[in-house]
Amino acid sequence: MGKKTAERIVVELKDKVGAASAWEASSAQRALSTEDQKVNDAVLALMALGFKQVEAHDAVRKAQGTLGAAATVEDLVRACLKKGA
Repeated sequence: MGKKTAERIVVELKDKVGAASAWEASSAQRALSTEDQKVNDAVLALMALGFKQVEAHDAVRKAQGTLGAAATVEDLVRACLKKGA
């Protein structure tokens, strides 16, 4: 495969990867604390359900503030879905 073909494939697939994959790739480049990993996983789950990245992050942070540090990823996602954020 040549350089031009590889570049074209990258350009064509970039749009199909989506925001969730970009978010996951950027977070994988740095080590996350346990709390940050929970937030990241909850945001990714909400994005997979159709939330926009900013909405998902804001909703998870609010849920985390309400539920506290002991909340699991499932608790965070459930709270966000109940609020309808």
